[in-house]
Amino acid sequence: MKISHYRTHHNEANFGKPIAYQWPGGTHITFEMITVSQGKFFMTRWPKGLPGHDDPRDTLRFPHGLIRLGESLDQCARRLIKSQLGMKAVSVKIAYWDSYLDNHRHWHIEPGCIVHVAGRPKCPAAASEIVVFTLDTLPAMTYWPHRDFLEVVREHLPDLS
Repeated sequence: MKISHYRTHHNEANFGKPIAYQWPGGTHITFEMITVSQGKFFMTRWPKGLPGHDDPRDTLRFPHGLIRLGESLDQCARRLIKSQLGMKAVSVKIAYWDSYLDNHRHWHIEPGCIVHVAGRPKCPAAASEIVVFTLDTLPAMTYWPHRDFLEVVREHLPDLS
């Protein structure tokens, strides 16, 4: 069995060298934070992709990233939303849970959260813009087909749909 030589950065929640029955590329837990305030959603456009990710150019995405060792869900949400949107997380709720194996033999566990936010967005240095939209003005999202996004909104934010 091939052993992964992946090394964590910033104390991310990766769980050391794989053991005999683990997936050889390693495992990590990455959160997607669907940010909303008063019927408006907030995403960030990254011309070179979200730093530290294998995104295509001109990526439009919600705050996204690994949970760090010892962080609670609320702490993770506050950190990601502040660094990627410049806003404050008011409440966080897990809405769905994805799990998949990628072509690099990494096992991704990706909970998606609904996060109510407050404050004015601030564009990070590596980003080109903050995109604010409603359900009537959905932008073309890099990782979200409109049908899937609207399904999550209908189920977890029924007052908006």
